[in-house]
Amino acid sequence: MTLRTQRNLDIAMHGEAFAAAKYKRFAAFARSNENKGLANLLTEVADESRIGHFAKEVQLAGLISDDFANLRDVIRDKQYHIERYAQFAAEAEQDGDLNAARLFKGLVADDKDQLQKLERALAEHRKHKP
Repeated sequence: MTLRTQRNLDIAMHGEAFAAAKYKRFAAFARSNENKGLANLLTEVADESRIGHFAKEVQLAGLISDDFANLRDVIRDKQYHIERYAQFAAEAEQDGDLNAARLFKGLVADDKDQLQKLERALAEHRKHKP
């Protein structure tokens, strides 16, 4: 696979993941407005983005490996997000946007909790791996 195709595939995966999450939120909003038909349609479109398109792109990109490698990948992602969200919180505070700063600080806390669980799982996996 060429570098350009890899880059395009990465952009496509990020786009599909974002779209799926956004469409799910739109569906939840429609459901809260008792618009069940629209909610079902948006959920269907979201699922196709996530389950259909994204899954095919992940397979082509070769992102899924063994459990150990997958777990390490998630840990790296969480570490990255912790650093970025902390930076975003500081920048939001500098900009005087306390709501955004509070959101990003909450995301840091959530990701730190998840990171601890992931690191424990990694340690357990190492203990049981032959």
